[in-house]
Amino acid sequence: MGKGALPHVPDERDYDYSKLGKASAPFDWSVGVDIPVLKIKNQGSSSSCGGQAWSYFMGKLKGDERSAKFIYEQTVAPGGGSDGRTNCDLVVKEGDCTEALYPSVKPDGTCDEAFMVSNQTIPPEAFTDALTDTAFSYAQVSIDFDSLAQAIRDNGGVILGVDGENNNSWTTAFPQPPVNIVWRHWLYFCKAKLVNGKKFLGCTNSWGDSVGENGVQWFDESWLPHIFVAWTLYTNSSNFVFNTDMMYNQTSPDIVQLQKRLGVNPTGWYGPITKAAVFAYQQSHLTLSWYEKYILRGNVCGQRTRTSLNGA
Repeated sequence: MGKGALPHVPDERDYDYSKLGKASAPFDWSVGVDIPVLKIKNQGSSSSCGGQAWSYFMGKLKGDERSAKFIYEQTVAPGGGSDGRTNCDLVVKEGDCTEALYPSVKPDGTCDEAFMVSNQTIPPEAFTDALTDTAFSYAQVSIDFDSLAQAIRDNGGVILGVDGENNNSWTTAFPQPPVNIVWRHWLYFCKAKLVNGKKFLGCTNSWGDSVGENGVQWFDESWLPHIFVAWTLYTNSSNFVFNTDMMYNQTSPDIVQLQKRLGVNPTGWYGPITKAAVFAYQQSHLTLSWYEKYILRGNVCGQRTRTSLNGA
């Protein structure tokens, strides 16, 4: 619990996601969104929450665990911690390599600041692997829960800079806002839901799975005065790689990319319009079996369709 998130310095050149995402449907709180992560991270005694949070996000974009050390070692500020724009800029220009290629924990399973900024020589294969990432730009998100939840649904997450203090609630499932700002923290938010009629955003912290609900914590709108910046990464739908089957009535960020590719309003929900667009694409680009043509009729975007989309 330290100085991991450095203060935000406004820059008018930053993209405003409220303009970029305006074609997307408003967030439906009755449906919510729940994006899982592969592994809960633990930054130990380091101030590497920026590297941890952005590696969560990049892991979602790539579908495997990404290295927090690869990011933090290149973005750490003098004295420790990192700022949001520098983290965004790095992952957009360089990407992030797999955890296996550049581990973020020591062989004994621990993590500390000295290890995270050890200035080892990053292996060339790590840089090569990192460049396969699909994020191509970043933007700031308006700090209101509807906009934040929409960006989570459409892009696979948002990263918030939040104020904190050691008020005996930070390891619980529902941390309370600080009275006095003692430190700042970067958090990757990938969930949104209603709890007893109140809006909550859920994050995967980087303090291990003993924090909150197996590493997940929930923040309500009382936190709004203590969110000092919000970032999201968004992908170019023409370059997006579809690795997961999608089907009727599902909701996911991958479906947003599918809808963008097919020219459908990107709501994230695989409904009748998306089903019809998928079926039209399949009829134009694939030789369909009797079952696909007369029974499925676009209900499933499976392996053959994904392979065609990825090669388009």
